[in-house]
Amino acid sequence: MDRVPQANQLNPALQPVCNFYLSIPGTNVEFNLGNSAVNMRDVLKYDKETDSTYYPDRNENTKNEFLNKLKPTSYIFTDDRIDLFDMGFRIRKTYFSFNISTHVEAYAFIPKDLIKLGLNFNQSSSQLANENFDFSNLGIKAQCYHEIGFGISQEINPNLTFGFRAKYLIGLASVSMTNSNIYFKNEGAFKWDTKSTFNINSSIPGLTVNTTDDGYFDDVTTDFDKYIDSVKFLINPKNSGFAIDLGIIAKPLNNFSISASLVDIGFIHWKNNVNNISQDGQFAFEGVTLDLSDTADMVQTLLDTLGNVYNLKTSQNAYTTSLTGKLYLAAYYQPFKAFGIGALTRFALIQNKIRPQFTFTANLYISKVLELTGSYTMAEGAYNNLGLGMVWKLGPLQWYLMSDRLPLFWDKNVGKDLNIPYVPSYNRTFNVRTGVNLVFGCRRKAKLATKNIPLLDI
Repeated sequence: MDRVPQANQLNPALQPVCNFYLSIPGTNVEFNLGNSAVNMRDVLKYDKETDSTYYPDRNENTKNEFLNKLKPTSYIFTDDRIDLFDMGFRIRKTYFSFNISTHVEAYAFIPKDLIKLGLNFNQSSSQLANENFDFSNLGIKAQCYHEIGFGISQEINPNLTFGFRAKYLIGLASVSMTNSNIYFKNEGAFKWDTKSTFNINSSIPGLTVNTTDDGYFDDVTTDFDKYIDSVKFLINPKNSGFAIDLGIIAKPLNNFSISASLVDIGFIHWKNNVNNISQDGQFAFEGVTLDLSDTADMVQTLLDTLGNVYNLKTSQNAYTTSLTGKLYLAAYYQPFKAFGIGALTRFALIQNKIRPQFTFTANLYISKVLELTGSYTMAEGAYNNLGLGMVWKLGPLQWYLMSDRLPLFWDKNVGKDLNIPYVPSYNRTFNVRTGVNLVFGCRRKAKLATKNIPLLDI
């Protein structure tokens, strides 16, 4: 959507149509949430005979049906952004942009065997006794950080534009579990042979991991109130990093453009409020007795038992996390002044694997006041992702609203037992982006090089 200035966040070579824009602070927000494996109809089922909702653990058939939908390792994610300050302006053939943003990025990686164990965690289940469970690739990558970015887009000639953005990163909080190799074998009567190797790194203000005299895990204490309202939490240069965006846009034909960009290539080095927990060994675990009436005591008992059995080694060493880098390749064709179509491929590096998605778009330029767009996306084996977007402008005030994952189908039955009137049926993911800008010096002359972008970065 070439009239939205924030489109240059996905390709720094893109030059907005307007000569100057200023985002209204705090209004430009992006929210993404989803998983890579199942939708709500896979988790919640409706039984017409009993007029009730049931879950995958109902019987062996429903368990196996659910497990067959899972990948060896699935993930749950959220990827959110709010622009605290964002502006840009043109000087002849060069476009400058500056932004201050806050990001939340979190992925939880869940092995299929972990779900299988959870669905069959009773001794009468034929799916559990004397079976091996492989929890390799169990992990988490979660981080919250500020971004201070400065971008330059240079038009070399009418058919070629380059762009670059440098981003200074300030880490607020992080949890990272890497290099996990965890295996369980059930020996019956809550007896398990386990072999595990993992490392957990965290930088969480207000969380303290206490250790024994010989350097092993003891317990955890928290004092979050001390940090939540402090400037030290919001601006902490001890957790810092750097990232870059690179982009190029070419126009081989008068009404056709192609582009490529690398986004979020960078890292954060965490040195403050750091705790490391690691484990490497083989043990026999015979369960733990819990008092379900006392939640606090139950959690502490579980932590104490796990700490004693697994001999968790602790330290306070700095560590480094990477951002989720992305590669975009796109093409846009505008056969008419009021209409254009585009195609885009996005490759994201998630858990050391390339995850592709393909998006097709159509833009309709109704007037200087209104632009509409529609999209269709294929990603992670899901082929029902439809999106819509609009840009509305009145004088210098511009408002946009868009989503690539609209929940088009709703079920009124599966949510009855949960007191939910309607539940989205087939969506694995949901996203939305909206914002308000002040824009000046906008040119209606079509610049095809600015149109080869997706609705959202998800």
